[in-house]
Amino acid sequence: MAHNIIYTYVTDFLRYADMSDQTGWVLFAFGVTSVLSVVIVGVHIDQHLRGLIVGSTVLFAVAVLVLAVLSGVPALVYIAVAAWGFAFGSSPSLFIHRAISATGDAAHVAQWIVISFISGSIALGGFVGGVLVDNVGTGSIMWASLALLLAAA
Repeated sequence: MAHNIIYTYVTDFLRYADMSDQTGWVLFAFGVTSVLSVVIVGVHIDQHLRGLIVGSTVLFAVAVLVLAVLSGVPALVYIAVAAWGFAFGSSPSLFIHRAISATGDAAHVAQWIVISFISGSIALGGFVGGVLVDNVGTGSIMWASLALLLAAA
């Protein structure tokens, strides 16, 4: 949900950070590192699943903290968004792999549950992010996401 709160309102955040003219490049940085994450995690997922899950959550939290505190520094926004993409890009693979390895014969049910939670987090993240942007301000989405990530870590 932390990802969806931010990603749904990333254009609002970039406007808040006075970087709305760079939205395409910021999203490009996110996308490139997301793909890189899938490749790297794919090589190591069987040997280091738990470490990859914890590490990606912590990296994502650090990236969100940088975005919350240093949104006025464009270079750091790019670095933090790239780190966020790297941390989050392989999350679906990590969570589905963990569910499959934990459930054995019920793997098909576990996959359904994980996908349902991912879908729900998209809806809930969009809703919560919208409430925050409208009622508290755009900067609040980073703090809310950071709180969720710290709870997850």
